[in-house]
Amino acid sequence: NWSVEVGKWYYFILMNEQAKLELVKTLLRDIYSIEKKSIRYFRRTNLNFIILLLVLEQYYENNFEDNNIEKILQKIPVEYGSRPTIFKVIEYSLANNFFLKKNNPTDKRKYNLLPTKELCDDFEEWISKELLKNTK
Repeated sequence: NWSVEVGKWYYFILMNEQAKLELVKTLLRDIYSIEKKSIRYFRRTNLNFIILLLVLEQYYENNFEDNNIEKILQKIPVEYGSRPTIFKVIEYSLANNFFLKKNNPTDKRKYNLLPTKELCDDFEEWISKELLKNTK
């Protein structure tokens, strides 16, 4: 909703300088304190984080038809990364057991990406901590 987004930015503008500084310090502390290797990797760049969220979105929707590598490539705007860069992120994620590569059940030429159980656990633990921090 556009009005909600404007309201959020308006709230930030109204914050005093000390409150803004505290927010910036909190965000930096969060970035530096991520313990799980998988979450640190995916939070490293916007592209990495987008890929993680796209894979998790399909996983949590139980949508195993639309999580093939080609569909993921189509969903990422070019300004976030080229095809070779996206493939490097995917290859690294597979090599480090963050993702699994499975044959697509309807088209054997395609591969689906699935998060490993460990990645799902890491993500759920991390996001739970983030949500708890923001509700205090």
